[in-house]
Amino acid sequence: MRVRARTAAAYAVAGTVHLVTAALFIGSVLLIVFGLNTVVQPMMGLALLGLALALRPRIGRLNPDLPTLREADAPALFDLLAGIADTCGVRPPETVQLAAEFSVTVTHYGFSRKRCLVVGLPLWAAYPPQQRVAAVAHALAYAAPRNARSRAFVAIALESLAAGLGTMRTNDTAYISWNANPLAFGADHVAAGARNFNIRGKFSEWVLRHVRDSASAALAHAAGQLERAVGGG
Repeated sequence: MRVRARTAAAYAVAGTVHLVTAALFIGSVLLIVFGLNTVVQPMMGLALLGLALALRPRIGRLNPDLPTLREADAPALFDLLAGIADTCGVRPPETVQLAAEFSVTVTHYGFSRKRCLVVGLPLWAAYPPQQRVAAVAHALAYAAPRNARSRAFVAIALESLAAGLGTMRTNDTAYISWNANPLAFGADHVAAGARNFNIRGKFSEWVLRHVRDSASAALAHAAGQLERAVGGG
């Protein structure tokens, strides 16, 4: 009963995240379209649209920088993975990627959320065969559908909240540093332009700081609620 309650809570929080994202997008578009004759409404609409885009559902994809193996490339490896998955009662991965981390994890990609087993080569080289099997079994079981965290509805909400929190962080690099020779041609004009750009950037950052802090606090609270809900799922 406790697991079911946690799963229901996770779905409720994830559903709230998706509904809020849709409401932000629709509200921002309405503010922009119906407030073109004003200044405040389109600006508010753009701010809400930026938050909605930060929280948009993301379709996972394979890391293009990692070597990717499919069943035709390594049939013996995929036979081993199929046997482990069958023992764990889960679906075997469709692809395998090789990484440099000391870990074995499962990621999802595509609209159908296919499974990719990301195998860290240092771990694979250091572990004996039995521990390799145990590490793969743990990764596959952790990503099983019975774990609420790995279910598409909840997983996408968690990814959206994490991306939204990353977007809301203050960007301290959006400033221009001008240290050129003052005797260079047009140096004074370029320096004045850089100074004006930094002034406008600091003013915009000051104006948006409270909005960003409030949004970050709300996203962090929602992420914490969802993490607690899926903790026992």
